Amino acid sequence: MNDIFETRRSEFRPPGKVCLLFVAESRPAGGTFFYNADSNLYRYTLRVFENAFGKRWEAGDYFLNFFRDHGCYLDDLCAEPVNDLKKDEVAKRREHHEAGVGALSKRIRLYSPHVLITIKKDIAKHVRKAAQLAGFDNIPHYALPFPAMHWQSIFARQLTEILSLEPVRKCMKIS
Repeated sequence: MNDIFETRRSEFRPPGKVCLLFVAESRPAGGTFFYNADSNLYRYTLRVFENAFGKRWEAGDYFLNFFRDHGCYLDDLCAEPVNDLKKDEVAKRREHHEAGVGALSKRIRLYSPHVLITIKKDIAKHVRKAAQLAGFDNIPHYALPFPAMHWQSIFARQLTEILSLEPVRKCMKIS
């Protein structure tokens, strides 16, 4: 995982404990990346944060700096992209999910998050297992659909609800 994507991700890791740890399946196979501000996940997350906090950010690092400065961080379960695996490669995709649990648990322990948000409901059990191995199975954990196809509005509504919770806003230092 020590490549240009992980170097870029590390630039936006909050100092100290992470307030909201978002965990997605993997970075996209097509070369886009949340921390390059060019992925669908970036765009939909940006929109939700803009609506939730009544702010507008120019594209790129402006929002990513806010995200980091308010204790938010996005990590991935899988070290390599898996979204390009074909439908008949479901078993291989699940192997990647299982293989990512141990390393993710070590990172969760390092981040010490207050809240865990899984983005893509079918990986939630693996993220929960990683949190349990890290000793963080008692923190709030939410599982959201990935904002693709017809799931964008559900993703937006559920993430907005999470961001409106008083303990979350307090952790993020937002009044």
